[in-house]
Amino acid sequence: MRGEGDVVRASGTDGDGALNARFTKIIAETAARNLTAQDLVLTSLREAILSCKSGGTVSVIGVYTGLIDKFPMNAVMNRSLTIKCGQAHVQRYMKPLLDRIMNGEIDPSFVITHTMGLDEAPQGFQTFRDKQDNCIKIVLKPDMH
Repeated sequence: MRGEGDVVRASGTDGDGALNARFTKIIAETAARNLTAQDLVLTSLREAILSCKSGGTVSVIGVYTGLIDKFPMNAVMNRSLTIKCGQAHVQRYMKPLLDRIMNGEIDPSFVITHTMGLDEAPQGFQTFRDKQDNCIKIVLKPDMH
């Protein structure tokens, strides 16, 4: 499915670079496999670049901290890609988007493939990361067991 269209890569870290406590276990498991959080971010960014059609646009939305090593600039140049980036304007768009969802104009449920309890977040992260069970998007619910 490489080169099929434009790509949006929406993710990153907290604004100050701190990790939420509930993801500490996930990061610890990842570190045990000799990967860092930056490796995971770079992997998805690299996939976005390699998945974009020649002459297409890669839109990067989120918060990044630090430096990015091993960035595939050759793929960006050789395929004439445009990279657009910036932090998501959540406060500006949240209410209008939620209103459209509530009015039935937008149905985002098609991307949700898994629903899990908050305590299952590490397992869910692994399922998503390893592309197991056709996982696209996981919704975590605190009241599920």
